[in-house]
Amino acid sequence: MVVVGASEGGIGGETAARCAAEGARVVIGDINLDGAKRLVAALPPGQATALYVDIADETSVHDFMRAAEECYGQISGLVNVVAHSTDGDSILTDIDPSIFDRVMHVNLRGFMLTCRAAIPAMLHGSGGSIVNIASIRGLLGTPRLVAYSCSKAAIIALTRHIATRWGPDNVRANVIAPGLVVTPMLQKQVDSGDMDGTDLHGGILVPRVGRPQDIAATCAFLLSEDAGYITGQVLTVDGGELAHYYRP
Repeated sequence: MVVVGASEGGIGGETAARCAAEGARVVIGDINLDGAKRLVAALPPGQATALYVDIADETSVHDFMRAAEECYGQISGLVNVVAHSTDGDSILTDIDPSIFDRVMHVNLRGFMLTCRAAIPAMLHGSGGSIVNIASIRGLLGTPRLVAYSCSKAAIIALTRHIATRWGPDNVRANVIAPGLVVTPMLQKQVDSGDMDGTDLHGGILVPRVGRPQDIAATCAFLLSEDAGYITGQVLTVDGGELAHYYRP
């Protein structure tokens, strides 16, 4: 299986570790090859391989997926975790169109390229499972981050297209829409004072915030045969944020 966008301690890294622990052979793709190699070194020997990929570059994606297929003989699972955001992503009337284009280029077009390259490899075998990581921002209205939110909503449509077109070929495709997940990067922002950590829990129904392991566990389930009858779905993993009306 392939995890695209896997950093140590983040959603991709925890997903790779969880799948490797359950016996999967994992190809980890990232633009930060050194970080991907460090992650591989922390996993059981022979269980994972690190390869460079820039999902904004079509040639890079094609070469990566072919190399991933050669590593272990087939691709039966793909998890897309990469997410690009920027301080310039604001409201519709203020955002620079070039920033909007860049966010969509990575978040949507990048997912399109990886899925496009992986599906033929899955068809060479007995099918497979694709899990695309979106966000609850793709399911609700937000007052800012218009490009990011649009890209995540579009990922849902892309995933349902895949599920509809290739379901008869035993290729399943689903979306995970996380709510707040405290990754190492977010925790660093809180610790440095760049983000107020006192209100992270607002709107969450359970007595804790999300962890990368929560998303990794859901990914592992959707990739497994236990989820063999689930496709074209959006699973919100958000501690109940979307289950109720909340006004701070």
